Amino acid sequence: MKPLPMEENRPTISRRQLLAAGCAALACGSLRADDTQSSVQAASDSAASGRLPLILHQTDLFRPHGDPDDHFDLATLFSLALRGQAKIAGIVIDSPPPRRIGDPDVAAVAQMNRLCGLSVPAAVGSGPLMSSITDSMPQLDRSDRGAIDLILSALRGAPDRLHITCVGSASDIAVAAVRDPRLFADRCAAVHLDAGSAHDNPERPDQLECNVSLNPIAYASLFSSPAPICWYPCWDTTESWRCGPNGAFYKMSHRVALEGISKRLKNFFAFMLDRTESAKWLAALDADIDDRHWEEILAQDRGMWSTASILRAAGQTVTRDGEIVPEEAIDPNDLLYRMEPVEVACSSDGFTTWKHTEEKTNRQIFHILDLERYPIAMGRAVNTLLKEF
Repeated sequence: MKPLPMEENRPTISRRQLLAAGCAALACGSLRADDTQSSVQAASDSAASGRLPLILHQTDLFRPHGDPDDHFDLATLFSLALRGQAKIAGIVIDSPPPRRIGDPDVAAVAQMNRLCGLSVPAAVGSGPLMSSITDSMPQLDRSDRGAIDLILSALRGAPDRLHITCVGSASDIAVAAVRDPRLFADRCAAVHLDAGSAHDNPERPDQLECNVSLNPIAYASLFSSPAPICWYPCWDTTESWRCGPNGAFYKMSHRVALEGISKRLKNFFAFMLDRTESAKWLAALDADIDDRHWEEILAQDRGMWSTASILRAAGQTVTRDGEIVPEEAIDPNDLLYRMEPVEVACSSDGFTTWKHTEEKTNRQIFHILDLERYPIAMGRAVNTLLKEF
């Protein structure tokens, strides 16, 4: 159905979503939070205390890949560690859905650890799905609990509050939050949620964004969590494949992003993009790469969604010219995007209803201020990060 008109400078939301809002609001509970510390303030406090922002990353990182953007996101996260702007608490990799032929790419995490001289732990997520937004899944056996336990232990052990970046299904984060909501309220700086759409596609109003479709109930459950949610809808309009005010999507040229990177990082991307079945992930980093083959890689484009969220978890942002700067220090005239407070509810089928608010809230939505410069600036920022290796 077509979006309903809203007041000027406010988003449009579909009537289908509004019909679901009542039950979703009941399911999600209160959307307001008194004195909720923003993720930027949490990162600033960490810096003031001499501690770096601590980030745990949940991703649908597979080999063969489902989408190569997840490997770019992984490299983005590790580059922030190399730059001394963040520490990584762990990587949670989704259990592959039936449509994927790949296994969780723990080798990519091992490669990143090798390149950075780190020992970041990785855990594979649970296979079964939640039956409701309050399902703590007590039936999970030991082999399916590792990722949930990693999330909870990272929260308990964090010297400051923990940032969680979610660029996959949200399955294990959601279960962890149901199991210990007080821990998430007290110790989670923000869940940086890359999923969903700001607006339904009027031509296909029942279509879900990919990450939401992996586990709609888990996605909905996160919005009932007491943790602050920084929401970066993957699409402004579902599967529109173009930049829009509230969608994090942008298209990036490999030639821009990968220009001037190290031989080992070239091999990291080639090893993934070639979809080779070799298990020799360590030897692959020092292999000789054919110039003609590398040129073929540079000629490709890449859809990207999660760069802004990962940077923000580290207290960083991107200027209109593509420079990476601390978010607290940016000139307001240089803002490329910002987060805005919203009230949001999500029904168990994965559809959201939201609106802007002037009140205090622990829910924020991504908003691009310069749509023309956004994809260019983000590509430049990724290249800056990848040159750290």
